[in-house]
Amino acid sequence: MTFLLETLNSGDKERQSVVFILDEFDLFTQHHNQHLLYNLFDLSQSKSTPIAVIGLTCRQDIMELLEKRVKSRFSHRQYFLYGVQNFEDYVDVAIDILCPSKIASKEWAAHVTNVFNSPHNKVRTYLERIFNFNKSIVILKNCLTWIAIKLDETSPQIDVEMFEGKVDRFSFKDSKAVLIKGFK
Repeated sequence: MTFLLETLNSGDKERQSVVFILDEFDLFTQHHNQHLLYNLFDLSQSKSTPIAVIGLTCRQDIMELLEKRVKSRFSHRQYFLYGVQNFEDYVDVAIDILCPSKIASKEWAAHVTNVFNSPHNKVRTYLERIFNFNKSIVILKNCLTWIAIKLDETSPQIDVEMFEGKVDRFSFKDSKAVLIKGFK
């Protein structure tokens, strides 16, 4: 921590700005005395150190988790972002994940769109199960990554068999635990 503070405080006034993005911000609040948060927020208030701290969390009660001295350094700006709220938007996100516009072929994009938009398709049913359990885009990306890994020359198309078993694996368990389990 001392090295970080010295590095950020050294140099001239024309140095680059630094942005710290702390994912799962609530985990940083569990550390004893919240030293890291206190020092980062303290530095961000200093005019000599051009830094910004962005904390990302799913918890809306995050302010209650901050110690009083850390909270006093915090700018109290909060932005609440909400994920997809309806299934059709969720399907659109799934299509966007599998069909990046700059690299996906037209045939692949048409196939994926057809698979996910067919009304009485079992793949769509599996996708709806994931959506109903948890609207998290992270879980959707994890599931679709496992599906995409299974694609090869012998099975170049998405089909129902790819989703069978994968949906239960991702929709009813903690996504981090599933990823760690997959590294066997």
